[in-house]
Amino acid sequence: MSLIDKNQIKEVFQKLTNLNASTVCKDVLQQLFQIKGVNSEEIIAKGSSVVKAFDSAADYLDNLEKIVKLARIGGVKAPILIDLGFARGLEYYTGMIFEVIVPQLDLSLVGGGRYDGLVELYGGDKTPAVGCAPGISRIVLAMDEANLFVDTDEKKAVLVTFVNDDLVGEALRITNLLRKSGIFVQFDVMGRGISRALSQASTSGCSHTIIVGQDEMKRQSVVLRNLIDRSQKEVKVNDLIHELNKKIT
Repeated sequence: MSLIDKNQIKEVFQKLTNLNASTVCKDVLQQLFQIKGVNSEEIIAKGSSVVKAFDSAADYLDNLEKIVKLARIGGVKAPILIDLGFARGLEYYTGMIFEVIVPQLDLSLVGGGRYDGLVELYGGDKTPAVGCAPGISRIVLAMDEANLFVDTDEKKAVLVTFVNDDLVGEALRITNLLRKSGIFVQFDVMGRGISRALSQASTSGCSHTIIVGQDEMKRQSVVLRNLIDRSQKEVKVNDLIHELNKKIT
């Protein structure tokens, strides 16, 4: 599995020969390594023809076909490349495996698959599971190559903080609301208190701080503090985007 993952196909067949694998086994694998493409119906049909003598392999192909169909019905628009010679080096997978790739960079950003026995292996209950791991540095590289990072004027940044932990949810809701409108927002993840949050906001170049307080939230409002002229006022949450756009654009 590890050799296939590394695309060391010559070494794969040498190992199979050393293990006295049958000619049929090697012939089937050789054919599967050649079957890949984005036409799912065609690829599944070719694969089914190759493995028709192996019931469990045929069942896995049927399962893969259902997964691809569900992905399309669920709204996946990206090309889905089916590669019947694809493997991952970690051998705890029990079903389909997948990667998210950037073809232009020949780069895999995410890898994972189905592993029905892994949770139980580590002492948990019998738990069917699917999981994946993203490569953060690879994602950043791909975004940089695609010019997806937006140059941001630091003076237009806004910090959202909150008076107490009961207001974290509301503070996050407001943060997401502002981000969706295109406003660059930092969130006070440390919950460090208002005075320290204001100090941090000034140091990091924010122009405004939004303070989510108990009394203000009862009025569906927040305190908007201007860190440049030190003024502040209460603003309705529904008016916050309009108010910020007036001040930071």
